[in-house]
Amino acid sequence: MPEPLTLIYLREIQSRVTATRPGPWPITASTSGESPGFGPFSWVEAWDDTELAAALAFSSQARTDVPALLGEIARLKDRVRQLEHGAARRPAVLGGGAR
Repeated sequence: MPEPLTLIYLREIQSRVTATRPGPWPITASTSGESPGFGPFSWVEAWDDTELAAALAFSSQARTDVPALLGEIARLKDRVRQLEHGAARRPAVLGGGAR
């Protein structure tokens, strides 16, 4: 299982997101045989042509996906705190419950 993301790392990601224009970034198709681009990137190449469409889709959508993922992380961390707080306030049940 991976290590939990630190608050510092999540804030660094959020800073990078905030510093760029909102997404999704449109993909610019090329009709002249040049490499396509997306958003602020006018020329994009991939390891090979079969991976180009997937790389463009992933990259162009990242500006929208990353903020959504950061929001979900924040929501889940909030929920964990609520559940931990509720569990800490309940008395421990001994002996496996009521009979």
